[in-house]
Amino acid sequence: MKYQKVKKVPLNSLTLHQHPLLTSLLVNEKRKLPAPPDYTTLSYGDIQILLDTTPVPVFQDENGDSLLLMPMPFLHHLRLHPLFNKFEVTLVNFKDPKQVSHIISTLNILKPSVLYIDFKQLPNLLCHRINAAKQADIPILSKKQLAHFAQLSPSTIRI
Repeated sequence: MKYQKVKKVPLNSLTLHQHPLLTSLLVNEKRKLPAPPDYTTLSYGDIQILLDTTPVPVFQDENGDSLLLMPMPFLHHLRLHPLFNKFEVTLVNFKDPKQVSHIISTLNILKPSVLYIDFKQLPNLLCHRINAAKQADIPILSKKQLAHFAQLSPSTIRI
């Protein structure tokens, strides 16, 4: 069942707004997002790798605008990066308007439920991976920098 099209586009060419159904789903959310971390400390290559492995699910409306089908604050925060004009994103454009509510439900309710187990123990996971990276001589950011991006205290990243 092919109901999507994938293409890579410059990030600065997009004006991304949330799909109205997504907005109605998120209207009563109480969580407050802290100020975004300073992504300018990351290299162009690091950010482009993150963007290449994080496709952006959209639906194109009748005006040709790409409407986000899930919140993606990282994309909005990148607008502050000095190399913003050079970044490219991969759009997954869902075409069938009858499927939009199902896709929004899957991405915003099912996906976090399925992935919760992966992120529930994030500080512990980071601690193990930092230690393993050091032993394997894999270059990584400092624990302080990683905690900054995860918006955690560095002291929480421990076994």
